[in-house]
Amino acid sequence: MINFISSDESDSVGYMLCGAMFAVSILMLLSLNGLVFVSCCGGVQIRSALLAAIYRKCLVVSNESSQQFTSGDLMNMISVDIDNVYQFTMYSTLVWGATVRILSSVAIIWYYLGPSSLAGVSVIVACIPITVALSSAIARYQDQQMAEKDKRLDVLNEILSGMKMIKLYAWEIPFISKVRMIRARETGYLRKYLLGQALLSLVWYCSPFLVTATAFGAYVLCGKNHVLTPDKAFVSLFLFNNMRFSLTFLPITITMMLKALVSLERVHKYLLCEEIHSEDITHYVQEGEDIRLSNASFSWGGPDPTISNLNLTVNKGELIAIVGKVGSGKSSLLNAILGGMKKLKGTIDIRKESVAYVPQQAWIQNETIRQNIIFTALTDDSWYREVVEKCCMLPDLKLFPAGDRTEIGEKGVNLSGGQKQRISMARAVYQRAKIYLLDDPLSAVDAHVSSELFNNVIGPKGLLKNCTRVLVTHSVAVLPFVDRIVILENGKIAHMGTYQDILKMDIKLRRFFAEKRQHTGKNETGITGTRLRPEASYSSSRKISASSVQVDESLSSSPLHGGLKGGMEKSKGALIGEEAMEVGDVKWSIYGNVMRNFGFLMAFLCIVGFTIYRTADVYSTIWLSEWSNDGVELLKQHNMTEEDLQSGKSNQTEQVLDEIVTRTWERMWVYLGIGGGQVIGAVIGTSCLAIGCLSASSTLHSHMLYSIMRAPMSFFDTTPLGRIINRFGKDIDVLDLELYIHLDGWLDAAFQVVATVILICIEIPFFVVFVVPICSIYSLTQKVYVVAARQFQRLQSTTRSPVLNNFSETLNGVSSIRAYRVEQHFIKKCQIRVDLNQNCYFHSMAIGRWAAIRIDWLSAIVGCLTCGLIVYYRAVLNAGVAGLILSYALSVCDAVSWMIRIATDVESAVVAAERIDEYSNIESEAPWTREGGPVLDGNWPHKGEVTFVRYSTRYREGMDLVLKDINLKIRCGEKVGVVGRTGAGKSSLTLALFRIIEPASGRIIIDEVDTSKLGLHDLRSRITMIPQDPILFRGTIRFNLDPQGLYTDQQLYAALERAHLKKTGLQLNYAVTQGGTNLALGMRQLVCLARALLRKSKIILLDEATAAVDMETDAYIQETIRRDFASSTIITIAHRLNTVFDYDTIVVLSEGRVVEKGSPRLLLADRNSHFHSMAEDAGLVY
Repeated sequence: MINFISSDESDSVGYMLCGAMFAVSILMLLSLNGLVFVSCCGGVQIRSALLAAIYRKCLVVSNESSQQFTSGDLMNMISVDIDNVYQFTMYSTLVWGATVRILSSVAIIWYYLGPSSLAGVSVIVACIPITVALSSAIARYQDQQMAEKDKRLDVLNEILSGMKMIKLYAWEIPFISKVRMIRARETGYLRKYLLGQALLSLVWYCSPFLVTATAFGAYVLCGKNHVLTPDKAFVSLFLFNNMRFSLTFLPITITMMLKALVSLERVHKYLLCEEIHSEDITHYVQEGEDIRLSNASFSWGGPDPTISNLNLTVNKGELIAIVGKVGSGKSSLLNAILGGMKKLKGTIDIRKESVAYVPQQAWIQNETIRQNIIFTALTDDSWYREVVEKCCMLPDLKLFPAGDRTEIGEKGVNLSGGQKQRISMARAVYQRAKIYLLDDPLSAVDAHVSSELFNNVIGPKGLLKNCTRVLVTHSVAVLPFVDRIVILENGKIAHMGTYQDILKMDIKLRRFFAEKRQHTGKNETGITGTRLRPEASYSSSRKISASSVQVDESLSSSPLHGGLKGGMEKSKGALIGEEAMEVGDVKWSIYGNVMRNFGFLMAFLCIVGFTIYRTADVYSTIWLSEWSNDGVELLKQHNMTEEDLQSGKSNQTEQVLDEIVTRTWERMWVYLGIGGGQVIGAVIGTSCLAIGCLSASSTLHSHMLYSIMRAPMSFFDTTPLGRIINRFGKDIDVLDLELYIHLDGWLDAAFQVVATVILICIEIPFFVVFVVPICSIYSLTQKVYVVAARQFQRLQSTTRSPVLNNFSETLNGVSSIRAYRVEQHFIKKCQIRVDLNQNCYFHSMAIGRWAAIRIDWLSAIVGCLTCGLIVYYRAVLNAGVAGLILSYALSVCDAVSWMIRIATDVESAVVAAERIDEYSNIESEAPWTREGGPVLDGNWPHKGEVTFVRYSTRYREGMDLVLKDINLKIRCGEKVGVVGRTGAGKSSLTLALFRIIEPASGRIIIDEVDTSKLGLHDLRSRITMIPQDPILFRGTIRFNLDPQGLYTDQQLYAALERAHLKKTGLQLNYAVTQGGTNLALGMRQLVCLARALLRKSKIILLDEATAAVDMETDAYIQETIRRDFASSTIITIAHRLNTVFDYDTIVVLSEGRVVEKGSPRLLLADRNSHFHSMAEDAGLVY
C-alpha cells in the first residue's frame, strides 16, 4: 500500500488492496475468536474438574492432613486458586498465537531490513532473561502472598465461627489487629508483587522503540549504501507494532501463568496429601458380632498412639457404655471405629451394616429442621412423626414459627445446644441404621429430656433396642441399664464388664460411682419435707407426655409445621435469604469510593505518566516518518535514485551517504531521547497505578473488616459464612491482583486509540466525518456487551457463595458424612451448585466472544475505510505520512478490541468493590464506647446488682418477643439459677445482659447504671460469660486466655492452676489448633473458666456451661465458682437442676416470662411449684 502511494498505478489497484486487507482481517478475527472460544470451554471444564476433585478429596482426607490444610486454605483454593488456573487456560492459546505473530513479523522484517533486523531481535532476546528474572521474583512474592492470604482467611473463618464469643468478651479490637497484622504482611508481598509487575510491564512497554531504534540504526549505519525509505520504515514499523501488542500481552500471560502455576502447586499438594485408610477396617466378624477390635492402636496422625492395645467385641444388638475422665480417649474410640484415625497396629472389623453417628458437637446443616432429620433417607411420614416424638422435639416445634419447616441457619445459630443435639439424635434414629455410635448425646439436654431420650430411644425399651449401640456418656445414672461398661484411662481399656461386675472389681470404682450418684442426686441444701432420689428415674414425665399426646393428636390433621401454608410457611420458616445482587450500572458512588481510596494524587500522576508515555510514543512515530523521508528528499535534491546510490556510479554518492549518516545519527539520538520520555512516562504511570490499586484494596479491606466486626449478631445469624468469606477471599483478590492488570491494559489501549484518532484526523481531516458514527456503533456494542457481562459477573459472585457454603458445611460435618456413608449424595449436591456457578462462567465467556467478533468486524471496517481514504487522498499525502497513518490505523484495531473487552474486566473488578462496599455499610450495633454516657471507674460494677425493669426483647425486627415484660431484681453477691423448658428464654436473658440483643422496651440496670446508655465494650468487658460451647482459637493458650495482652505470665499460670489445668501439664505456649480440636471438650471448658478467673468480674453468667462436660469437670467448675467467685453475683442457666440446688434464688422462665422466683428450698417444698415439677420430672425428688 505504501509503495502504491508513491507509484503511478490507478486507484482501482489501491481499492483492491483495501479489499484484500479487509478479507485477511476477517479471516484472522474468525480464526482467533474460534480458538479463544475453544480455550475458554476447556477452561470451564478444567475449573469444574478441579472443584469436583477438591471436594471429593475433602471427604477422604486424613486427620493429620486436615490439620495442615485448614478451612481457610480450602476456601482460598476454591475461590482463588481454581480461578487462577481458569484464567490462564482461557488465554493460554493466545501465547502460541503471539509467538507465531512475533516469529512471522521477524521473518518479514528480515526481508525488508536484512541482517540488520537481528539487531532489533537481539533487543527482544535481551528482554527475555530480564523477564525470566522478574517472573521468578514475582512468582516467589505471589507464593508468599498466597500463604499469608491463607492465614488471613483461616483467622477470618475462626472469627466468624466464634463471633458470639468475641462479642461477649469484647475482643473485637485484638482480633481486628490480628487480621490486620496478617494483612500487613500480605500487602507487603503484594507491594513487591505489583512493583515487579510494573517493572515487567515497563520492559515490554519500552522494548518496541528500542527494537525500532536499533534495527533502523543498524540498517542505515552498518549496511552498505542503505537508505531508510518509507516502505521499509513503515512496513517494519507496522510489524514492530504488530509485535508490540503481543509483547504487551506477554507480561499479562506470564503473570497469569505464574499465578496458575502457584495455584496448581497448592492444589496438587492438597490432592496428594494423605487420605484416610479405608483398608484399615475389614469386615471379618463372626456370627453375632458387629464390631471387633483386636490389640488395636490408633493415633490422630503422629507416631504415638492416642488409644492403644484395645481388645473389644461388640455383639449384635448390644448396648455398651464408654466412660472415663476428660481426655481418656472416649471420642477417639468412636472415631477409630468410623475410620477417622490412623491405625498403628492390630485389627478392626465391622460388619457391613448401615452405621449412624451422633457426634459430641451436633452437626447442623443450613436447612429446615425436617431436612436435617430426614437427611438422605426416603420420606416416611409415620416413622418421621414417631422419631420426632421419641426424641422430645414436639414441644420445640410448637415454638418455631414454621414448625419443622423452619430454617435453622448455619450451624444451627437459632437453636439451643439441647435442640441441636436432639436434631442430631433424631437424624440418626430416622436412618434406621443397624449400628449406632453415640458420642455423649445426653449431656447437652436437661435431666428430663435425657431421661426421655434414654428410655424412648437408646435404652433397653427404646426405638433402638434391637440395634447395636456404643454410647459414650458422662451420666452414671444410665449405667445400670446398659449391657456392658467400658472404662477408659489414658487411651486404654482399664475395666470392662456389666454394671454389677464393675462394682465388684475394685473398691475405688465403687467409691467413684457412689460419688457420681451422690453428686447427681444428693440433697445438698438439707431440705426437709422433700425426699431426693439417689438416681434419676426413667419414667416419663406426665406433663410432657400429655403434651406430646395432645400435639401428636393434632398432627393427624395438620402437618408438623403447624398448618402453615404456601408463601406464609416459606416466609416464616426462612432464616437465610437469597444473596442480594445489584442490577444495572455500577453506581458512580462506587467508582468514587474506589477513586477516593486509590488516591487522587496517585490517579493524577498515573494519568500524567500514561499521557507522557503515549505522547512520546506518537511523536516517536512522527519522528520516524520524517526520518524515513530524509533519504528520499536527499536523493531528490541530488537527482539520484536508490539504485544509483546502491551502484555507486554517481560522483555524488559519497556526499549523499555522508549526509544520510549524519542525519541518521541526529535522528537516532533524538529518537532515543523521545524513547527516554516513554520510559519516564511508563515508570510514573505503572508505579503510581500499582501503588494506587494496592492502597484501594487495602483500605476497602480494612473498612469491610471493621464493618463486619461492628455488625450485630443478627447479621451473622442470617448470613452464611461462605458469603462473607467470598468477599474477603475472591472479591479482595480481584482488587489486589486483577484491578492493576486490567487498568494497566485499559489505560494503555485507551490512550493509543485516542492518539490514533487525533493523528488520523490531523492528516486526513475528512476522517472526522466518520468518527461520530464509528464511535456510536462501538459504544452501542460495548453497552450491550457490558450490561450482560456485568450481570453475569455478579451472578458468578452470587452463585459462588453457595459453593463456598457447601464446602464449609461439608468440612464441619465430614465425620458424620463418612459415618452415614452418604458421600455420593453430597458430591451430587456439590455438583448441582458447581454447575449453576459454571453456567454463569460459560455464559460470561460466550458473551465475551459475541462482543469480540462484532468489535473485530468493526475494527476491520475502520481499517478498510482508512485505507480507502489514503487511496482517495494519495495526491496530497507523501509516502511517509501515508505509512504513518496506515500503521496506526491497522494497529489500532487490536487496541480498540482490547480496550472494550478489558473495560468490562475493569467494571467486573469494580463489581467486586461494589460487593465489598455492601458489607462495608452494614448497620452497626451500638458504639463500643460512648462519649457523654455514665462515667465508670475501673472497679464498676462494685456490687453486682442486676435489675430488669419491664424488659422485653426480640432477636430481630419482625420477630416475636422472646422475653416479655421481665421484672426481676438480683441482689449483689446472689447466686441465681435460671431454669425452664427449652425455648423458655433462658439464653435470651443472658444475651440481653450483654446487649447481644437490644431491648424492645424496658431497661436493664446494673449497680444503678442503665446499660443501654453504656458503650458495648464498657459493658461487656465488666461482666463475664462462661458459655455452653467452649470456643478456642488457633494460636497459643496464652492468646486464648488473654488476646489483649493485659496479664502477666504469673497471672495466667495462676488462672490455669485455679481452673484445674496446671496438673494436665498445659503450658501457655501450647499450640491450639483450629477450634481447639486438639483439646478435649472438658479441657476447653476449663480454659473458658480460666478466662473468667482472669477477669474477676462481679457478675458471672454460666449459660449451661457444664451441660456438655463430664461430672468430674462439672465438679471442678462448680468448686472453682464457689471458691473464686464467692463475692460475685452468679447467674447460671442450668439443665442439671442439682447444680443449682444450693443457690440462693431460682428463677423459672416459661415462654419468655418469669413465672416463678424463690429459694430452691421453698420451691421444692411447694409441690405445686413449677420448679418442684421440673425436679420431679428429672427424677430428683419423690
